[in-house]
Amino acid sequence: MRTIPAACYRTSERLHLAFEAARLAFGVRTRTSRIPAYMREPVAGLLDKGFARTLAKLLDPGKRVPLPKSPAPSSDTIYLTVVDRDCTTPHF
Repeated sequence: MRTIPAACYRTSERLHLAFEAARLAFGVRTRTSRIPAYMREPVAGLLDKGFARTLAKLLDPGKRVPLPKSPAPSSDTIYLTVVDRDCTTPHF
């Protein structure tokens, strides 16, 4: 895993790596967030230090990180939003 010296914390390289790490983390979250009973990857695997090291190795100071591919949406999933006159918005 790459370590950035403390003197470099306000550099463009540091910001790039922080942004890319965030993109990668949100990409993994989007790919894996599901009802726990239907998750393809166990939560313990996502929290594993080895998995974090694998993701960290993908970071490159010179380019964007390719995001993990999301599974194709299934036909048994719906999303419903309702807004009432008080602008209350429950999501189902």
